[in-house]
Amino acid sequence: MVIGRYSSGSSGDGRDSAEASAAVYRGVSPVVGGDGGGKKAGDKKQTAGTQVDPRRLFNIFNAADGNAATVGFYETLRSMSSSQISEMLANVDAFPNHARRRETRERLIDYLTMIDPLKALELRETLPGKGILSKAFQQLGRNGLSEAVRIANTMEDAGDRRSALVAAYVGASEIDPVGSFATLKTMPAATASHYHEVFDNWAETDPQAAALAALTVESAANRRSALQIVGQEWAESDPESALAWIKTAQLSSYERENMRSSALKGFAKRDPAAALEMLSTMDASTRAKHLPDTIQALASRDPAAALTWIREEPPGYAKNRAVEKAIGSLANKAPEETLQLAREFPELAGNVLGSAFYNLSRNDLPGALEKLKEWDGTDHYRDALQNVASAYSNQDPDGALKWAMALPEEQKSNIVRSVIGNIANDDPLQAASHLDKLANPENQSNHDNAVSSIASSWARRDPVAAAEWVQSMPDSNGRNNGLQTVADRWARVDPVGASEWIAALPAGESRDFAASALINNIQNDDPEMAIAWSENLTNPDQRQQSLYQVYSEWLNRDRTTALESLASSALSDDMKRNLVPELREQPAQ
Repeated sequence: MVIGRYSSGSSGDGRDSAEASAAVYRGVSPVVGGDGGGKKAGDKKQTAGTQVDPRRLFNIFNAADGNAATVGFYETLRSMSSSQISEMLANVDAFPNHARRRETRERLIDYLTMIDPLKALELRETLPGKGILSKAFQQLGRNGLSEAVRIANTMEDAGDRRSALVAAYVGASEIDPVGSFATLKTMPAATASHYHEVFDNWAETDPQAAALAALTVESAANRRSALQIVGQEWAESDPESALAWIKTAQLSSYERENMRSSALKGFAKRDPAAALEMLSTMDASTRAKHLPDTIQALASRDPAAALTWIREEPPGYAKNRAVEKAIGSLANKAPEETLQLAREFPELAGNVLGSAFYNLSRNDLPGALEKLKEWDGTDHYRDALQNVASAYSNQDPDGALKWAMALPEEQKSNIVRSVIGNIANDDPLQAASHLDKLANPENQSNHDNAVSSIASSWARRDPVAAAEWVQSMPDSNGRNNGLQTVADRWARVDPVGASEWIAALPAGESRDFAASALINNIQNDDPEMAIAWSENLTNPDQRQQSLYQVYSEWLNRDRTTALESLASSALSDDMKRNLVPELREQPAQ
């Protein structure tokens, strides 16, 4: 059976917006359309059909350090079309160096979202990493807010739609904050997040004008959001003027206190030492409230000063809150010193050990491995070990695996699974070749979890190959979990392909696992097909549970149609009565 009727569709090739974006990047005036003289913004140095060796960019990027590599990398990108960059992304796994491969992929994605955001959105589900939707809609907003909002409103997922709208306003306000604000005021559904982003960019260039405009916002929540971010941005550039304006502006007492808090936070970002000195002149309540942000900013700017303050500040609630907020920045900036601090204050170890060891491993792996021995036997050693393994496998997967295999038996299985999972993010085939290292019946869950990690990464790139790999495994929980993972990833981007593959599986537990993932992905868009798949599950309990879940969601969206279907469905009478209260009055059949 083949269940599902879907098409991937296309929202256009985005050529005009891509040409304009690329022209802005190159520093020339974009000319899109028309047949006037002169070179158009979209003209490419590369002729149609020219092939670009996937390793060419990697070799350029890896040939030199610093600016020379970056300049050469982007000079090469400028000669390529968005389709060629997309092809390069599909082949980036051929690059030989693990760490550079990831960085190269990220730069390719960033550049593609800039020159052709619609193409980037088409590829979003197939690419690793986060932030593609936000980056693409920021660029669409720069190209034109009205069109960006129109495209964002076509997105079916409510969370994606909200994120896209916010990103569009971020991009538009970078170019024209005044115009973005004017558009925002015409949108009844605009939220505090939209106002925050528009006024964030506006306050960077003209904080007083932004502050005056914020006073005209009618919605109390939106006005408060605008005032808060203006206060923070203004204080980062001119804290004295910001605090003076806040003191005399026509604000409610609540708005004034919120805006002052934001300004003090901005002041701490600009000059944390001066902000700390100002706080010392304020009452205890105000000082305690703003101390955490100030010490966090100090830790980012001057870790040594923050460490000195932590050691010298008397114990108390305000200090504890400040340390909790600052410790992450300290672990990033000064991991060795942070580990020493954890020795002096054992109560901090739980908050800092993992991140400190991760950052120390990135900068000095041998030193991190040596220091790790000092913490063996402590309560937080396992967390530290996992973070070292993560950083190690990002730098040297083979070396990390050899190190993990040499660990004591009680530690080895978990760490080997973690390393294999990290390898799978960039090279699932290589990760799969190491699965035999987890063949320990006493820790079967680690093997099964590794299968899911590999299947997820592999299916994102090539669901057919991932499916073949999982199906080649012997029957086990790991195989079932792998099939479910592949089905989930596949169904997100190609429900038709996923349904055809699942339909060809032998009936039984394995197919039920895969089908349940498909059902979860299609039930909102096509509840009838989700019901059909649910009724074909072989496990009776799983069948009833799946039907109940699909009908529950369907009744919330389209009650009339769902009730018509429910009447003849295979769902039990008891579950039907649980879903529909009015059926409880009817006698059982």
